[in-house]
Amino acid sequence: MNVATFSFGMAFSMMFFAFFFYMRAIWHYTLPQAGLAITPGPSLVMPVAVLSGLIAARVGHRPLLVGGALVSASSGLRFLLVPGVEPQYLTHWLPGLMLGGAGVGMTLPSLSAAAVNRLPADQYAVGSAVNQATRQIGSVLGVALTVLLLGHEGLRRGDFAALYGAHV
Repeated sequence: MNVATFSFGMAFSMMFFAFFFYMRAIWHYTLPQAGLAITPGPSLVMPVAVLSGLIAARVGHRPLLVGGALVSASSGLRFLLVPGVEPQYLTHWLPGLMLGGAGVGMTLPSLSAAAVNRLPADQYAVGSAVNQATRQIGSVLGVALTVLLLGHEGLRRGDFAALYGAHV
């Protein structure tokens, strides 16, 4: 579970951080515009996570982990293939955000719960802390990789292919 949590933390951070690069460099949004444009995806995470928790209590974590990872990967595939250089927020960007938010809401809580699910009660806190630290390390590396790939002047649409491809 820690390897999956590390990978998911890395992929999530890469995608989320890349949104700002794309909106600013390709679509020429201001930083406040980019922040507002990205808001619907993260706003969807909490309600989906609550619903996913209820479902996981009945069917287990595995279906949500697999389904959430597939939904999240489809978001990365959409961002890889669909948005172009002309801003088309409602038809090109928003659907990918909604897929991403739903995928994170399905996957992240199930990763955390599955990581500690079979631990003895006296090891639960340590197991949870290790899992969350692993996710944070993945997130840090995801941001670092994003900066490595996109942290230069003159970004073009093609510069995002490796990053979104890695997310898939």
